[in-house]
Amino acid sequence: MSKSSDSISIVSGSGLIFLGTIFELGIAFTAKIFIARFLGTYAYGVVSIGIIILSISTTFVLLGLHHGLARYLPRLTSPESRKGILISAFSITVSTSLILGSMLFFFSEQIAVFVFSNESLSPILKIFAIALPFAAFTRMVVGGMQGIKRASTTVFMKNIILPVSRFTLLIVVLIFGISTVRVAWTYTLAYAVTALVGIYAIYKYTEIFYRVEPEYHFNDLIKFSSPLAISTMMALLFVDADTILLAYFHTASEVGIYAVIFPLSALLIVFLNSFNFLSMPILSELHSQNQLLRMKEMYSVVSKWIFIPSFPIFLSLFLFPEVIIQFFFGDAYISGSVGLSILSIGFLFNAITGLNETTLLAIGKTKYILFNSTVAGILNIILNILLIPEYSFIGAAIATTISYICINLLNSIELYWITGILPFSKPLIKLGTIATLAASSIYILFVVLSLNNTGLLLLSILFLFIYFLAIIVSESIGPEEELLLSHFESLTGINLNGIRYIISLFS
Repeated sequence: MSKSSDSISIVSGSGLIFLGTIFELGIAFTAKIFIARFLGTYAYGVVSIGIIILSISTTFVLLGLHHGLARYLPRLTSPESRKGILISAFSITVSTSLILGSMLFFFSEQIAVFVFSNESLSPILKIFAIALPFAAFTRMVVGGMQGIKRASTTVFMKNIILPVSRFTLLIVVLIFGISTVRVAWTYTLAYAVTALVGIYAIYKYTEIFYRVEPEYHFNDLIKFSSPLAISTMMALLFVDADTILLAYFHTASEVGIYAVIFPLSALLIVFLNSFNFLSMPILSELHSQNQLLRMKEMYSVVSKWIFIPSFPIFLSLFLFPEVIIQFFFGDAYISGSVGLSILSIGFLFNAITGLNETTLLAIGKTKYILFNSTVAGILNIILNILLIPEYSFIGAAIATTISYICINLLNSIELYWITGILPFSKPLIKLGTIATLAASSIYILFVVLSLNNTGLLLLSILFLFIYFLAIIVSESIGPEEELLLSHFESLTGINLNGIRYIISLFS
């Protein structure tokens, strides 16, 4: 595969993943708005705790095996080996999910009372315990689809079937009367529907049902995935430990506020997640061919594509958190604005350096990932314990941000030491500087002139124009973008010479 086809494969598949992610985010975000507004901060906090427990449990039972599928499937060629690794991975995950799901179901009351001092959480945990096997199976199917580079199937399952079925069920719940239990059932039934689609996907697109003798790969999977299982659990401490400890030290209402600002800040890693899906197997393939130079080139190009759309989102979240929270969720959650600004810093750092972990994973350095995740995870727990009792969700935001910076610094240092890859380039530094100065000026005008939201909207349009010019002036546009323009023209038949002219005019 040539350098140009590498780029086209990543951006085409990642573009599809991105569109699917945007579609999913739109539906999921609308659903969160409905749930948060109709349930209120306390009840929304209770549901959020249940969702976090499901997320932790799902990650635990996966044991990193979905990453193992994504890495090994591109490297295996025979139907016997591919069938064997699929059976090996799925058999472990199904067994562990059923065991942990049963334990969570039968001990839900004890967990609700003794850990969270909240009896109303018990029925929610029972319902999410039923969802656990379906959620884990769905994640495994997505890992398999990533390994065979079927972005379209992943988009259909993860970004369409799951959110659409959940949203449809939520509408039914809103019509007949919303409650925490009914909202929990919408998540569980949606995962069940998606798992059924996943069964069809692995039947149609993989060798798991081929009539060949499987060559099992339990040892290879466990050797590769064991460090990942621990590191992934430690990584969850960034996402979920803060919510769990917040629920332990404070009320469900404060959990509800944090459950609003966290997904808002997580918008910053949408582009990272989109590109990660196909970057990992392609980088893994290049590494297996010992093509380090092309790996460096791909890393640089993809990092640029992640940074350019992510940075304006960061500036919006950091400078205007009150406006954003009030617009989407109402006045009840506006007290979380400071926390949103703090979280956006951590998520930005994760977005612009996050490809480092994917690259370490692609070259098989799972022990490095384990070490880094463990260090940062322990740091996060310590900071949460120290800060949450006094500063509530603001303390949780500070702890999460510091931990994200810590793990990505470690990943970046190790990746540079092993491969010589750097996460930043001069054009991106120049672009970030220009954009920051422009956004800061707009913020000052907004405050000094006491502009309303309409005035802010007009200033935002002005900023986007300045940002577009800054992209060109900073020389962020290069041969790869010309290649993508040509590829887009060939796919759509649309003439893009006008864009080329504008770029050449300002370059």
